[in-house]
Amino acid sequence: MKKHLVESKAAYLINSNVGKINNSMKKVLFIAQVFFIAFLVSCLEFDNSIGVTTSADLRPADGSVLPNEIMPGDTLLLRRGMSFALLGALRIPEGSVLQIEPGVTISAAGGQPPSLFIVIESGAKILAEGTDDEPIVFTASDETPGAWGGLIIAGKAPINIGNTAIAEIGDVVYGGQDPNDNSGVLNYVRVEYTGSSINSEREHNGITLYGVGNGTKIDFVEAFFGADDGIEIFGGTVDLSHVVCVGSQDDQFDFVQGWTGNVSFLYIQQVDDPTYVQDRGIEGDNLSSDNEAIPFSNPSIQNVTLVGFSSADNEINADPDAIRIREGAKGNFNNILVRNYPGSVMDVRSLVTLENLGNDELVFSEVFFEGITTSPFFMLDNGEPNLDTDLLNNVENKLNNAISSEQTTGAGFELWRGNFARLP
Repeated sequence: MKKHLVESKAAYLINSNVGKINNSMKKVLFIAQVFFIAFLVSCLEFDNSIGVTTSADLRPADGSVLPNEIMPGDTLLLRRGMSFALLGALRIPEGSVLQIEPGVTISAAGGQPPSLFIVIESGAKILAEGTDDEPIVFTASDETPGAWGGLIIAGKAPINIGNTAIAEIGDVVYGGQDPNDNSGVLNYVRVEYTGSSINSEREHNGITLYGVGNGTKIDFVEAFFGADDGIEIFGGTVDLSHVVCVGSQDDQFDFVQGWTGNVSFLYIQQVDDPTYVQDRGIEGDNLSSDNEAIPFSNPSIQNVTLVGFSSADNEINADPDAIRIREGAKGNFNNILVRNYPGSVMDVRSLVTLENLGNDELVFSEVFFEGITTSPFFMLDNGEPNLDTDLLNNVENKLNNAISSEQTTGAGFELWRGNFARLP
């Protein structure tokens, strides 16, 4: 009996000590966890403006090189007034955000110009919100057109080349069935010296919008001195306002593939230099392979000023038109002021486009032109049947009736130019 009592007491002491050891270990583990969490918090910064947590590694220091990509769900934050180098392609994948604060400058340098670009993929966002005094500038160390690619944004809004497509530049998928898709914000943003060429058929633009939806906000943006188009829109429903395109060596503003958005206040200016190749002010297409593809390109573009120079020639030594609409496009163009564009004030081509004009699905109104700009022009494409007399007369009357005898206000550029816009 005594032996059993001794054994029981020994067992009790052992179990008691084990419990104390376990409790001590739990305390140690708890303290370790607290320190570990504190360490993690010290490496993170909460960004109240978009409600995400940003790793210190994704808040690069002033003067640093931007990464080539970030992980899905991450936010790359470029802080106010800082400058960064772009040495390759920066990809923002679906679910991620590129947030850029006022006064940031991103400068492309080194490498092959076609490989220097920024692409916001479908489902990702760019939040680039500058101010008039502190615009966000995408530029290049080599201040010549074509020194780098440009800014590419892809979205999930409808296009007319299929439900989705792969972009000719950036190799991103774009398009879908969401007209309200939101790719973020561009506000007081300028892109410069863009337009590098991959080959004769694939060229970057200043800002390229692929299937971007009207949930995206684009206001006060400029494309300055690019080697291809200033701004080109491939389908989608996105709206733009207060847009400046200056010195683009192809078209200043271009749309295709069923874009159905709006532009209000568009200022376009050529370069007064006979050695500087440049083309049309506005070029609009539906789809070259099927002029009747739906949705039709059918934007509303109003309050526009186009300033040209007699010295301007395009790459085939022809006089660039102020506005050329073709390949089945529709649209409404109102309050247009054209000064000194070397070619036609309005050039309308392709049978489907002319039929749209005759049916009031392509409308020009309050168009004023002065200087060397010539009268409206229209023509069929090669191989298309001749217009019947009624349509011929109707088209001619529509274009002539669009011309205003009194000067229109156009873009009213002087009222909103501010400090963000750059002119030669």
